[in-house]
Amino acid sequence: MNNTAIEQNTLLWVKQELDETLNQARQALEAYVEQPDDPSQLRFCAGHLHQVAGTLQMVEIYGASLLAEEMEKLVLDLVEDRVTQKEDACELLMQGIIQLPDYLERLAAGHRDIPLVLLPLLNDLRAIRGEPLLSENALFSPDLSRGIPVSVRGIQSDETPDPAALARRLRHRYQLGLLDWFRERDVEKGLAEIQDVLDQLLAASREEPVQRLWWVAGALARALREGLLETSMASKLLLGQVDRMIKRLIDEGEAGLAAQIPEDLLRNLLFYVGRSRPGNDDVDLVRQNWNLDRLLPDEDEIEEARESLSGHNQSLIESVTAAVREDLAALCEQFDVLLRAEQSEGDGLEALREPIQRVADTLGMIGMGALRRQILEQAERLDEAASATGEAREQGLQAMAEALVMVDTALEGLQSGALEQEMLEEEDGDIAEIVPASEFRQVRSVVTAEALKEIARAKEAFTEYLAEPSDLDRLAPVPALFEEVAGSLLLLEEAQAAQLLERVTEYVKTRLATGDAAPDEETVLEPLAEAISAIEYYIENLNEPKVYGGEILEVAEAALARLGISAAPPLHAVDESSTDAPAAEAAAPAEASVEDESGVIEWSIEGLEDEAAPGEEITLGDLVTESAPEADSDDAAGSLDEMTIEFDGDFLETPGPEVEEAVPEAPEEAQEAAEIVEPAGQV
Repeated sequence: MNNTAIEQNTLLWVKQELDETLNQARQALEAYVEQPDDPSQLRFCAGHLHQVAGTLQMVEIYGASLLAEEMEKLVLDLVEDRVTQKEDACELLMQGIIQLPDYLERLAAGHRDIPLVLLPLLNDLRAIRGEPLLSENALFSPDLSRGIPVSVRGIQSDETPDPAALARRLRHRYQLGLLDWFRERDVEKGLAEIQDVLDQLLAASREEPVQRLWWVAGALARALREGLLETSMASKLLLGQVDRMIKRLIDEGEAGLAAQIPEDLLRNLLFYVGRSRPGNDDVDLVRQNWNLDRLLPDEDEIEEARESLSGHNQSLIESVTAAVREDLAALCEQFDVLLRAEQSEGDGLEALREPIQRVADTLGMIGMGALRRQILEQAERLDEAASATGEAREQGLQAMAEALVMVDTALEGLQSGALEQEMLEEEDGDIAEIVPASEFRQVRSVVTAEALKEIARAKEAFTEYLAEPSDLDRLAPVPALFEEVAGSLLLLEEAQAAQLLERVTEYVKTRLATGDAAPDEETVLEPLAEAISAIEYYIENLNEPKVYGGEILEVAEAALARLGISAAPPLHAVDESSTDAPAAEAAAPAEASVEDESGVIEWSIEGLEDEAAPGEEITLGDLVTESAPEADSDDAAGSLDEMTIEFDGDFLETPGPEVEEAVPEAPEEAQEAAEIVEPAGQV
């Protein structure tokens, strides 16, 4: 799993708490604005922001954490009366409190943490406190202790010159190269001299910090020489500072230089190497070693991210949507009255113009362009309907009422998560096409919630069976439960997942429930639990933004192969055209089973062991600790194969009533992959 996926999963874990804490900070700030003589509200606001910053640091979302810290500092300065522009300060704080949830929602949707996106607001917050402004490279945080590849280090021998003596001989050449470059007398020759001197120093050096400095500085010289980076005052200044490091090497020796290399110099060198374009193998190796492409996004990505911070976050959308739906309900009632009224009462149509316009304006305020256009069209029809008579008037009123109902349905889909906000933002969007998609998502949300309940009941049956493996009747409910889930998956056109679960069902019916396969932990229970957990996690992910998709089913496929289960669908004929990734054939024979006495079953995806404290509830995403290639890379599936969760048999208990009641109404609850309870006495 890639770093973005890890950020997303950890953020989803704490986002509800963050949203609530930010809301409390906003309320405290609003209370202070209403009563400026009461600084206690500012202290409450600072406390909430401190909590937000700490939580964001804990989940390693540093860009958002930095913004929360700057807001907290400004609030504390207000408390101490160190800010003269109090009104402007409060406006900036409110802007930050509104934009931070937007930024977090962007990360939760799978985008990466880019502190540069927040730079303008960060500098506004610092400027009003009289603090120095931040530059782009101030938000650039590479791991300066990272080693360099063995392939770029010099091979040391008795004949290798002393670095300090070599530096004494080469420094004059370096300075001449700087002069040729600075004065543009011979840029190519000057940069070539600089590069050659740095290469020789790298080959002679023995201390890794010194090698790191020469390697990165040499990469900058190469990028400039190859035209991969434009010459700037900053690049000239940096390579000029490298000359001082050569002087320090001459004066204090390699050990003395290694202990005194300024971190800012190395960071800034890396920053400008990262700003260079690809095209030179040596430069690209430096970029790859520090993952600079990820740390330094391009300008288009930064601009697109800044445009997304509109303040239309989920909390605001939910509150405004609820109010708009109330207005729409009132309008629909008025249309209903008019449809039943006599023609003489038709002049009541004019009274609808103002509330219709108000609804349109509100939708425009939160960026719902498609819905706003739909409402404005009804306002334009009012004159036509007012002048019509008889059946034409009735049809006009009916059409306007239906249009309002369609808008309400779209907003309902937005509230439930069945529709995404982006679907409703384009003014030329077709609501008639969007709403059916919303209805399907609502159906999918309900179906997946019910499917997860059935899987939980099947797990409970497995727990009872493991307590008494000789009582095969305890497995009797499992095949029917899994068949219901497989049917639900087919209804959702998830044929591959359905096929995998049908194969699990067939194994339980014909091998485990008949006593043909003993419940051996390694050869039967582990792969069976791994397959079921993978399918369960896939179902949960159907209602969430995809960090990765069908790759998780490959984990189930591999587990079934270990059980020796054929790839052929045993229960239903599945339409292969309905899935983009048919299950691959697998025919690895199962090893001989032995009696299991542990009473423990692993509902697992290998590699996530020992992460849950006793009684702790977490999701699969919460347990990811290892970074991996991007989700769309060839290695993504392999990274999934390395994940494992161990569950005690008690894990299989059916969720409590409060969970079961919440699932159909709140699809986000489908995110809980598992309730993990470690055996007593273990951590």
